[in-house]
Amino acid sequence: MKKRGRPKKFRLPVPRIHLNRRIRLLLLKSKFFLLGLLTFALLFIFFQLNSFIQSLPNPELLTTAPFKATTKIFDRKGKLLYEIYGDENRTPVKLKEIPASIIEATIAIEDNEFFLHNGFSLKGIMRAVYKNLTSDTLEGGSTITQQLIRSAYLSPEKSLYRKIREVIVSVWAEQIYSKNQILEMYLNQVPYGGTAWGIEAASQTYFGKSVKEINLAESAFLAGLPAAPSRYSPFGAQPFDYKKRQLSVLLSMFKEGYINQDQLETATQKALHFISYRPRSTSEVRKNLEGKQIPSIVIEKVMKRLEKNSLLNDESFAKLWVDNRNDFHPRSRIALRMELKAKGISEELIDHVLENFDEDGLAYKAGIKYSNRLKKLDYPLFRKKLSSHLASKGFGYFSIEPVVEKIWNDFQIESNQMELNIKEEIT
Repeated sequence: MKKRGRPKKFRLPVPRIHLNRRIRLLLLKSKFFLLGLLTFALLFIFFQLNSFIQSLPNPELLTTAPFKATTKIFDRKGKLLYEIYGDENRTPVKLKEIPASIIEATIAIEDNEFFLHNGFSLKGIMRAVYKNLTSDTLEGGSTITQQLIRSAYLSPEKSLYRKIREVIVSVWAEQIYSKNQILEMYLNQVPYGGTAWGIEAASQTYFGKSVKEINLAESAFLAGLPAAPSRYSPFGAQPFDYKKRQLSVLLSMFKEGYINQDQLETATQKALHFISYRPRSTSEVRKNLEGKQIPSIVIEKVMKRLEKNSLLNDESFAKLWVDNRNDFHPRSRIALRMELKAKGISEELIDHVLENFDEDGLAYKAGIKYSNRLKKLDYPLFRKKLSSHLASKGFGYFSIEPVVEKIWNDFQIESNQMELNIKEEIT
């Protein structure tokens, strides 16, 4: 018998494809081309990333290269005579010298997760976007660390490229510094309006006293400024916005547990008393320094420094005087003209400086500033006192009457809205 083996598998013949030499060469060249293209792309990405990383500011410079500080001149008895600075008036202070109310107000309104994140907060960004779209309050999505990095190193432009750099450097800074160090640098670095940079300069600029003496109501006002210093200035185009911002800060502190209901209501009702700074002409500065028996060599250095900053030539002085009056103690055109003339400013220059003078707008600002102390009066007494005050500032009848009516109506609306906001927040 024949031995039977395994049956053979049936296989279909596979046709062999013969590629000619040219096609094989073309495929080989394509492979090398794609490999070269990939290598070039990887090298390009590597060099771009390296260039991006090299362009990032080093957060270690926050301590090795300190912020600009104001030069202060004292007399023999230690009394402050003058402060000399360029665009940034800054007096650095230690965190331990800053009241807890300032620190708590800043954290509550700017970054309530400050002690939890590592430089940035996705939750904070999403919450800020939602709140800004659904209410008339302004809330930033950047952490305190991001704001510090932006203020110290980056431009304020709104772009994805700047935001990415900001986040990376913020995370880097969090690996170098403690939370208290970052908080101290933030409070000494960020702008609070005008030339006031840092919390001490802000306290002196708005209230004429050291930050150590600031109370809760004043702390809430100052903490609300960095988000939009021009908008929340008490002397800006919207003079009631600073009060709304202050209330927003106080409510945030209440929600975070930093203050109780009694403190919230007391601080809300407490009046804020702002002060002003009076610019001086060159001759006044020199005369005052000589009267303090300051050595002539020191006086000359001071005068050169002031002249270099272009703060005290006639035109700059006149503009600074008018701006200062318009911001802190608004005057009528006639009153300002008399003041400038007494300072030796020429009629021609006075006409130029007062060219676009808004009499009605300044009457309103002057009325707002003074009427804060009249809120509890009834209308007849309110009208009498406010009209008398505006008249003493040189404003005429046709400016005074409509301003008094507008301020009274605005106060009623503001008062009702604030009471409603507090009740809603508490309930």
